[in-house]
Amino acid sequence: MKFTVDPKQQTFFSRKGYLELEPLFSEEELDAVAIEIDQALQQQLKTPQARLSDQETKELFLLGRDLWRHDTEVKKLVFNKQLAQITASLLPPTGLRIAYDQAIRIGKNPGKSPLPSPTTLQKVSAFQSIVCGILIRLTDGPAPKVSDFFCPYPAKKGEMTLFKPDLPLSFDPLFQIPNQSLLLIAYCIPKTVYILEPNDPHTHRLKKEGYAFGDLLKNKTHPIILR
Repeated sequence: MKFTVDPKQQTFFSRKGYLELEPLFSEEELDAVAIEIDQALQQQLKTPQARLSDQETKELFLLGRDLWRHDTEVKKLVFNKQLAQITASLLPPTGLRIAYDQAIRIGKNPGKSPLPSPTTLQKVSAFQSIVCGILIRLTDGPAPKVSDFFCPYPAKKGEMTLFKPDLPLSFDPLFQIPNQSLLLIAYCIPKTVYILEPNDPHTHRLKKEGYAFGDLLKNKTHPIILR
């Protein structure tokens, strides 16, 4: 099924800074991604599946960055060309590079968000020139409570919210719902620089890939998804 953004949606995104979209992925695709996220977290924690929901929210968040590099189903979703094309239709024609993906996995004991609040996606990303974020809900459950600092979060499984990098937001509502799994994808422009951003819990992560602050992102670690 072809997924398009009509002029009214484009105008809404331009004015409000966000846009809610109906599901693009099938139940099977969403379930496969949620399962692979759990498996990836279990392997890093060296804990059985039954214990995963007992883990601290912050710990799960810190282990949930760039899972596309290790998990096939996550990579298929993150690199989905139709999703990138929808995003690009809302933005100036600059091209899109994958900045990162971030799994947001909440166990049975909701906790405080590991990100400051209020904030913006740009202010919690160690990458210059973030152009858009997409939040995809992978599981069923109650809808997050409306925040004064953010657009509506995806209320149902499969729903997506696209938002601008400078939109004031709070991630707090997401971390108050137990037993949830969401995936955040952040796009940037092709010529993006790795920067020091103290508000990003992963700000030093790319040093393990040989980067230094001020380096341009490379295709090997951050592929261009759309030119």
